[in-house]
Amino acid sequence: MSESQVNSDRYDGWLSKVFAQPKVLLAVCLFFISLFVSLDIFEDYSEGASNTHLIIELLILTFSSGVFIFILLSWIYEKKQTQTLKVSVEQLNHQRTELQKELQSHMQGLSKIIENQFQLWSLTKSEKEVGFLLLKGFSLKEIADIRQCSEKTVQAQSQAIYKKSNCRGRSEFSAYFLEDLLPPQNLL
Repeated sequence: MSESQVNSDRYDGWLSKVFAQPKVLLAVCLFFISLFVSLDIFEDYSEGASNTHLIIELLILTFSSGVFIFILLSWIYEKKQTQTLKVSVEQLNHQRTELQKELQSHMQGLSKIIENQFQLWSLTKSEKEVGFLLLKGFSLKEIADIRQCSEKTVQAQSQAIYKKSNCRGRSEFSAYFLEDLLPPQNLL
């Protein structure tokens, strides 16, 4: 790619960005109107044009310059606001990433606590798998499908889990692990 083509691409990129925004296009037009009216006023004054004609052109100049300045200032303000929003979004994304890392750490810690408790209860490997799936909320049929075994096998394994953990059923089994994650009763 030649240097002139690179410069042309830069110019086209800048130009397309400027004219893609109607406010900017309007501001550019008003700038040139103000410039040409200023030149016309100077020329008319030099030629001795009437005061009425000069006053009308001064009003046009004042109006177009005022609108140009207003649009320019609002565009600058919007740019600053956009930059502020970008910074806010970046900060929120960073916070989200940090919270996800922290949550992942807590989840790994919780998984380790559950695994240790399963060890204390002397659950078999199959019972541990079923126990984790029960805690995740899967039905016995879904667990059977996941593990590719019969529903009766899963039911027998879940009963063995409840017996070894001294829990009366799934609700009590789940509550055993969730109880410490919830706020105390007096805070509810």
